[in-house]
Amino acid sequence: MRNHLFALYACVVIIAFLSACASGTNENADEGLLFKGQGENWEAEVYTGKIIEPEVKGTEPYVYLKPRGGASTEIKGVEYKLESDQGSFSGGDISFNEQGEISFKDEKITKTVASESEEVTLTLDWLVDHQQKTEVIILTKKN
Repeated sequence: MRNHLFALYACVVIIAFLSACASGTNENADEGLLFKGQGENWEAEVYTGKIIEPEVKGTEPYVYLKPRGGASTEIKGVEYKLESDQGSFSGGDISFNEQGEISFKDEKITKTVASESEEVTLTLDWLVDHQQKTEVIILTKKN
């Protein structure tokens, strides 16, 4: 009888341990992905959603852009294209906030950037002093 109870207890402990391991693995798989990069003229960040810093970033997918050198008042007509192995999306008509940065949310990010992605490509087009500028930034996954 003791052997049966010990075997039952051992099975319960093993199942509990395996369940805890499995839930930890799934939790990490559900975390959002953060990609960062910078070019000569811009710093960029793309987040696929979930919680990293809820008081700052929130839980929704976003794109964050900041011109290097702080010349946001001279920049007009910013357009973007985000590309990965899973697809791409683009847009324009985005404006700077009071801090001289661009930040916007877009659900298309989660369809364009999958967990298998190690990097994404962000292409920015803008006008400065009536001159068209383009920059391609490779954003890499941050753990």
